[in-house]
Amino acid sequence: MTGRGYRIVAGTPFLSAGAGSWYDEVREFYNHPPVADTRSIGPREAWRHHIGLRLVLGLLTGLAAALFTAPLVAWWFGLGGGVVSGVSAALVVGVMTGPVCNLAVATALTAVQLSAEEGTPVRLMAFLEDARRRNLLRATGPVYQFRHARLQKRLAVRE
Repeated sequence: MTGRGYRIVAGTPFLSAGAGSWYDEVREFYNHPPVADTRSIGPREAWRHHIGLRLVLGLLTGLAAALFTAPLVAWWFGLGGGVVSGVSAALVVGVMTGPVCNLAVATALTAVQLSAEEGTPVRLMAFLEDARRRNLLRATGPVYQFRHARLQKRLAVRE
């Protein structure tokens, strides 16, 4: 028990484990505020992390859906129906939680759409990194910003 409400359950026989004064050191250890992470990562690292996290999440969620639906359908409709429902549940849930909701996939599709509609380069990240190396842009975390306000105003004006 940690936090300010541990004394509420101190008198309850079943819930009072960890509520005595002999656990004060444990409560002090866990009640410290977490240390904030102050390092800044670039957009590519954020997208790589997100795509890896989402793919693993999609695989695990699809496996869980298959393990849930396959035995139930197999019990009611036979082994063939269970296998088909397990595979289809794994594919649908895995794809919906993995690549479909992924920030990196959405960014790649947006780059293709911008290239088709506005004429921007398809390899937009390489273009932005080149502009950053030439001191036209600066990277602040996962965001690119113009370094000069005058340049930004000039490029924002449509002819």
